[in-house]
Amino acid sequence: MEERLRLAFLEPGAAEGPWNMALDEALLNEAAAGRARPSLRFYSWRPPAITFGYSQDAAAEIDLDACRAAGVPALRRITGGGAVFHQAELTYCVVVPASAFPGPISASYEIICGALAAGLDFFRNGFKFSPVNDIIFGDKKVSGSAQVRRGGMIMQHGTALLDTDLNKMFGLLRVPEEKYKKHGLSEARRRVCSLKEILCYAPTFEETAEAVKLGFQTVFDLGDPEPPSNETLVAAAALVPKYSSDDWNLRRSRKPDCGDEE
Repeated sequence: MEERLRLAFLEPGAAEGPWNMALDEALLNEAAAGRARPSLRFYSWRPPAITFGYSQDAAAEIDLDACRAAGVPALRRITGGGAVFHQAELTYCVVVPASAFPGPISASYEIICGALAAGLDFFRNGFKFSPVNDIIFGDKKVSGSAQVRRGGMIMQHGTALLDTDLNKMFGLLRVPEEKYKKHGLSEARRRVCSLKEILCYAPTFEETAEAVKLGFQTVFDLGDPEPPSNETLVAAAALVPKYSSDDWNLRRSRKPDCGDEE
C-alpha cells in the first residue's frame, strides 16, 4: 500500500464470546454494504471461551463435555483456521477493503500480522511473522490469525497471548498430532508461548493494546478511539443468537457461504 489506509479505531473492551463474534461479523457486513468504515478494534473475553474454524467439526477439535463442565462456551467463527482457547489475551479484528491488498491472500496476512508483530516488538525485539498466519518468538507461537472475505472486504482477527493456563487449554482442545509433530515436538503445548513467558511478567490488556496500536499505525492511519455506530451495534445484537445456538456452533461441519472465502 502506497498510502496508509484510514481506519476507524474502535474503543477496546471485554465481552462474552457470542457478542465478540457477532460484532466482528457485523463490522464486516456493514463495511461490505457501505454503511460502516474500515475499522480496527481490540477486545478481550469475559468469561474465557473457545472458537474454532468455520469448516471444522467441533467434536473433533474440542472436548465438548470438558467445555460444558468448565463452563467454557465453544463458538464457530466465520473465519477459517483452527480451535483457539481465549483466556488472558488481546484479540484484534481489522476490516479493510480487499482492493488495498492486491496479490495473494498470503500477502495480506503478512502485512496485517506484521503490524501486530511490530507492536509486540515494543515489549521486546524478536517477534516475527511465520507463514501462513502466525507470529512466533524463537520457535514458539504467540499469535494466530484467520481471515474471511465478503463483499469486497477482508475481515481478519487474531490473538496475542498475554498469559494462559496451558493445562486448561490443552484439556479442552484436541490438537491433531500432525500440527505439532511437523515442528518436531512431542506435545502441542511445547509449540505455544505467552508474553508472560517471554517477558517474565504478563502485560496488562491496556499496555498491550497501546503497544499493538503503535504497531498497526506503521501500516494504517488510526484516529482516536470511538464507539461502533448504532447501526453496527443493532446489526451485532441481531447476530448474537446465531453465535449462541447449537445449530450454528455444533453442526458437524459447514461449507463457506456463497461469496465467502476463508
